[in-house]
Amino acid sequence: MADEEGYAFNDYSIRNGKPKKRALTISAIRKITELELEEGTVLFRDRNVFMISFLLNGMSFVDIANLKLSNIVDGRIRYARQKTDEPFNIKIHRQLAPILDYFTQEKEKSDYLLDIIEDANPIDQYNKITWAR
Repeated sequence: MADEEGYAFNDYSIRNGKPKKRALTISAIRKITELELEEGTVLFRDRNVFMISFLLNGMSFVDIANLKLSNIVDGRIRYARQKTDEPFNIKIHRQLAPILDYFTQEKEKSDYLLDIIEDANPIDQYNKITWAR
């Protein structure tokens, strides 16, 4: 129906086959884990957020940002994924416990794990998460 000049999808093609794996090696994960970083710095925080994601089976940043202390129950993280509302119940790994302890200091059960979301407005929440990511 559209002439070729106005057709927006002439240069678009759908890839075939399996995508190439982009996972980090175990040695790279170990290097990230063992990296000495000054507490309270942005790199310290970001490494720990990465480790939370890794140790919780690749949890998305949006789901981490929405975690509250109330999601920590009996040594497990229980939450519903933001994108699909699929429930998850993941055991807290021994390496994850000290990271969670750091982020939960002086917080109430109703507080968010990370200090990203500050208000109830969904648009503001989305913008804060996008900016933090």
